[in-house]
Amino acid sequence: MVWDELSLKRCQRAIDRFMATCRPPLCLRDQLDYACRIEGRSIELLAIRPFPLEQVMVRREYPIARATYVQTQGVWQIYHLGSDQRWHRYKPTPTVRHPDQFFDVIREDEYGCFFG
Repeated sequence: MVWDELSLKRCQRAIDRFMATCRPPLCLRDQLDYACRIEGRSIELLAIRPFPLEQVMVRREYPIARATYVQTQGVWQIYHLGSDQRWHRYKPTPTVRHPDQFFDVIREDEYGCFFG
């Protein structure tokens, strides 16, 4: 999907607002940090943690949540990564209308699927 400029800016503003509230303090970000990326028509939330690899610590990204825009329905479908490493629809709130609502669902995390 090619984003129009307005939609892309709306998504980026929603991401910026969420990241401003969820990221850990600077002194802890070498142990845990969060990032968001936009890929195609999806927004993905990632945890970034150190990982030992051949006696060096590298930073690895671990997916937490994904929202995919379904243009025909005008909704964002929300997914969480299950223990089987597959994306599953988030049952309490499977769809939202705006990216801000996606981040609200993640903050509430009613079933503990995103942050445990």
